[in-house]
Amino acid sequence: MHKIILIAKREFLTRVRKRSFIVMTLLSPLLLLAFYGIIFYLNIKQQTPDKPYRLLVVDAENFLKQNLPQEKSILFEFKLTNQKKYEEELNSGNYDLILEVKKNPQQLPEFNLYSLDNIGFFIKEKVANTLTQQIQQNKLIENGISPELIEQINQMATHINTVQIKDNLTKANHSEMGALIGFIMAFVIYIFIFLYGVQVMRGAIEEKSSRIVEILVSSVKPTELMYGKIIGIAGVGMTQFLIWVIVCLGLMGPLSGVIGQMVQSNFESSLQNSAQIQQISQNIGMEWLFELNLPLLFSLFICYFIGGYLFYGALFAAIGAAVDNDTDTQQFMMPITMPLVFSLIYSQSIIGTNPDGFLTSFLSMLPFTSPVVMMVRIPYGVPTIELVCSLVSLCIGFMLSVWFAGKIYRVGLLSYGNKTTYKTFWKMFRQSN
Repeated sequence: MHKIILIAKREFLTRVRKRSFIVMTLLSPLLLLAFYGIIFYLNIKQQTPDKPYRLLVVDAENFLKQNLPQEKSILFEFKLTNQKKYEEELNSGNYDLILEVKKNPQQLPEFNLYSLDNIGFFIKEKVANTLTQQIQQNKLIENGISPELIEQINQMATHINTVQIKDNLTKANHSEMGALIGFIMAFVIYIFIFLYGVQVMRGAIEEKSSRIVEILVSSVKPTELMYGKIIGIAGVGMTQFLIWVIVCLGLMGPLSGVIGQMVQSNFESSLQNSAQIQQISQNIGMEWLFELNLPLLFSLFICYFIGGYLFYGALFAAIGAAVDNDTDTQQFMMPITMPLVFSLIYSQSIIGTNPDGFLTSFLSMLPFTSPVVMMVRIPYGVPTIELVCSLVSLCIGFMLSVWFAGKIYRVGLLSYGNKTTYKTFWKMFRQSN
């Protein structure tokens, strides 16, 4: 045990003292926030442009009754003109778009949107939604519905409060928002396993190719070297993760006010009525956060965070010990990482579908997928027996992966020059028995 601690300490200090570790640890959250901040800002700016689009409506059949609501992003103007003059009107700079309204064979309106440049998806959908609302309103008025009643109907919105009943007690249920938090945590586990699992693998390859391992195994057992490497790199990852959390929490305070103002401004400009704005305000409120069992959520996050890394880290270590270079690792990494990738993709569907289905419960028990899938399920409320079985299964899976990896590590670490195949893996496993 003492040797394992020494090896883990060496792996930890060697990586933490590197200038690249310090720089990337401090810059990564800043770069990540800047990256998504720019995307968020550009998305907001696209939906609320500084200069509105000027759109000429050519409605010879008067389907729209010469009436379209003016918006911040699009200004509508009605005028009759010949199709041959569309390009001239656009080139003159008076209009950015021309909407032609014609009658199709079924006597219904047909719309063509002309422009000199490519038309963005947002503008096309914005125009389409405006036209749909106006046509519906005109149709209702033609059938005797007053404009005042139409306005009242447009202001109506349905908001459903989900309530969970258990042991004759009721409580509000915002599990969907909690599942989003769980998915973010699952994504962190996914990234952590990939980043630091690969570091374990490459560390074994470097020591093997430089023949340093031949000196190390003269004083420590190969399995002790593997345990120390996995634990040491896990410490590096935990240190980096904690620093990221602290930095992100420090930055979110000053940025939250700016983001809130931008979101509110965007909602007010894009939504059609106050009822929608009120509904979304309820949905994005923070009351649901206090209804989650945060101590349990974060405790289980740490368990799956560490357990998932140890499970996969041992398998990555086995690959690193068996191969001689990075090129040979690709064929062996795919079978190992595919369950992890599948679990992340599958977890996205859990948020909107049944989180207690048979396949979901099965994947929550499987060590290959449970660190990701279970984190998304936890905010929905998972029975204690399932949580215990999942954690026990992950522990057993970790012990089996370490047992398997230890056998490969013991033989593969001193094997050189041979082309590594799955058959070679099996031979290494048998030779260690």
